[in-house]
Amino acid sequence: MWKPISGAILYLTLMWSPGLFQQSAGKVFYVESWKRGSTRICETDFFYQLDRITRRHEAVIRDASGTERYRLTVRFLEREGNLFDSWVVELREKLDGGRLGPNLLGSEGPGPSGDYFPKENQIALLYPVEEPNFLRYGIDVYPIRAKRIIKVESFYVIIQVEDYKLDREEPKRLEKIDVRIQLSNSIEGAKHLVGGDTLR
Repeated sequence: MWKPISGAILYLTLMWSPGLFQQSAGKVFYVESWKRGSTRICETDFFYQLDRITRRHEAVIRDASGTERYRLTVRFLEREGNLFDSWVVELREKLDGGRLGPNLLGSEGPGPSGDYFPKENQIALLYPVEEPNFLRYGIDVYPIRAKRIIKVESFYVIIQVEDYKLDREEPKRLEKIDVRIQLSNSIEGAKHLVGGDTLR
């Protein structure tokens, strides 16, 4: 079940939950999308409390003129083989005829790329490990609690996992995850999420 809430309410929640706030602090990763341009958006915040019941959530993102321009999707990925359950955030541009374009949250765009699979393409994959290790987990991902800042055209998508829970009996089964997604026209808009972090 998901609950988008206002930034003000979320701020109060964090102020009254100092333990949660401290856990959110950590590394910050910055990636530039393959999509270049000058588009700016209507700034917005989302706070999702995700679980295994409703496995897909969507939101309309409008450009600065108020036109529906993008579709934000958060969807569940059930584990396969030795992998963990996870969630992925996607941002797709609305094309003519209502079609949606390719995902913009990654460094490698559509088209042939051969065997090139940059880690930056996984920036919006919320994979529940604190210390990623490709040899151990078989997937190249970012720390689950890391703040992720992705520049798309002339705006930023900031993703921050604030809490998550794995099943005790099935440790690769992801029971829930709380994530905040902010879209801002300024990188300064990311500062109040955690504050004091250094981009890596």
